[in-house]
Amino acid sequence: MSVSSVLAVSCGRGRTVDADIISYVGYILSDTTSVEHSILGGYRQDRFGTIAVMGPAENTERLTAYLMKCDLFDNVDGKVMKDGLPDFAGEIFAAYYDTVNVPYQDFFINGNEEALRELTVRHSVAALDSRCYEGTYSREASVEKSPSKIVIFSSPFSEAGIADADSLFSMSGVGPILISPVKSLVGKVIRKYDEGAMIGIWAESDVLSSGVFASAFRDCSSDGRRAADYVGFSPDMNNRMKDCLIHYLEMFLDSGNEMPLSAILIDDFSYPYDKNALSSAVDYIRNSTDDKIAKYRTLLSDDFEVIGCMDAIAESCYRVLRRKNLFTHRIAYPQAVEYMITGTPGQGGEIKYVELSQKYVHQ
Repeated sequence: MSVSSVLAVSCGRGRTVDADIISYVGYILSDTTSVEHSILGGYRQDRFGTIAVMGPAENTERLTAYLMKCDLFDNVDGKVMKDGLPDFAGEIFAAYYDTVNVPYQDFFINGNEEALRELTVRHSVAALDSRCYEGTYSREASVEKSPSKIVIFSSPFSEAGIADADSLFSMSGVGPILISPVKSLVGKVIRKYDEGAMIGIWAESDVLSSGVFASAFRDCSSDGRRAADYVGFSPDMNNRMKDCLIHYLEMFLDSGNEMPLSAILIDDFSYPYDKNALSSAVDYIRNSTDDKIAKYRTLLSDDFEVIGCMDAIAESCYRVLRRKNLFTHRIAYPQAVEYMITGTPGQGGEIKYVELSQKYVHQ
């Protein structure tokens, strides 16, 4: 096993193997007869592997569709500039829709985070397998599939398990590139903003209370120094985007903060938003002559920006493919194959990865 695993959004120097890994990782490494150990033993990363997107079905479907059509970069020189071509032209996405373990936040609510960490590792290993099940009741994995070179997670709640999967692949000496939605967001602002900058997080209360963003800011800081301060809120999203942004800024003020925000990070899995509407809302606050709006204008720095999670994931994926020369270079639209993650009644609740008879192409 010669290909090293890379945590694409480790936000700094190479991460050390965490001593607090779950027992499931130790089982995979030590039990040479296990299916998981066999999958790792047969895995080799190459540019023609798929890009897996794994997690709750709704998140995964939305993220996969976005990645297939996004155009953030010039595909010739990699500059941030639209070129009229899909950024992931020639790539095949493998969308794994989890329908049996959702909602992931219940693992936190029920104090069973370790089970979610194990599930995340299980999903990561399954993305490397060269076979899957034909149906829910199939007893053998008999359908061939392409192992993944990258695994993208579509839920912020998977964060702790991503670290376990990274430890597994680091210790085994083989594995895919892992992309974390939370660290894709946090890593972007940590690299850009100096110490003392204020970053806002816009996410559901369950996401904020889980601690995944606090952990990411801590992990992404260098030399134990937090490069930027941060605060998170969950504004009401049942209004126009302008009112939602004002509500967010009102919550920011009510918390005693007055430092201008350099950026707001939006977990757009839980808060899907219209970029154009939000841009118009920012312009409204900046240009309004209404005295009631003036107090909000002072909360936006001159270079204020809004960063969505799906944009940050796309950037992380694009940059690591380019840096490691893992693009397929096929001249084709992005494609996607789909799999269902499901349980099997009457067979011990075994999790199975079932091929869906669907394949679509972005056009």
